Amino acid sequence: MPQKRVLEGDVESISSAMKASKNADEYRRIQCVYLGILYPEMTAKQIGKITQYCESRVWAIHAKYCKEGLCSLSDSRGGSYREYMTFDEEVRFLEPFEEKS
Repeated sequence: MPQKRVLEGDVESISSAMKASKNADEYRRIQCVYLGILYPEMTAKQIGKITQYCESRVWAIHAKYCKEGLCSLSDSRGGSYREYMTFDEEVRFLEPFEEKS
């Protein structure tokens, strides 16, 4: 028998967070929590089918929400979180190669 989860939260604030989400991944993470609160009879597998996450990812999102709240579901890293240099450092680094070419 599938495990039941207990999620609590303000549906209105979660709904507004979904509308204010910046990208599709953030929207889907918030949607996992939204569906879990609105439909407690849904299993993680069913929620995963809707949000295109696997069952274990849905459980992880719910656990993170229970532990850290709604703000933990937003991704504030931006698009260049894997960079090693700032843009200015990169320009300075590439200058000698640009002159040679």
